[in-house]
Amino acid sequence: METDESIRESFETIDEDDTDFIDITLKKDSTTDALSAAEFIYNKLRPGELIDSYSALDYIK
Repeated sequence: METDESIRESFETIDEDDTDFIDITLKKDSTTDALSAAEFIYNKLRPGELIDSYSALDYIK
């Protein structure tokens, strides 16, 4: 899933009530692609350790 819109389409059946869980989550997410997301997650898992985006992606996988 590359864009916010594709994420919304994939999970459109989840937000059937008044709460828009996906939109709320996407508003909190500051990452714009898989590499920046992997780096963000890696930094949460291992704070203080420096790593490049591709290595972080490999670690997360």
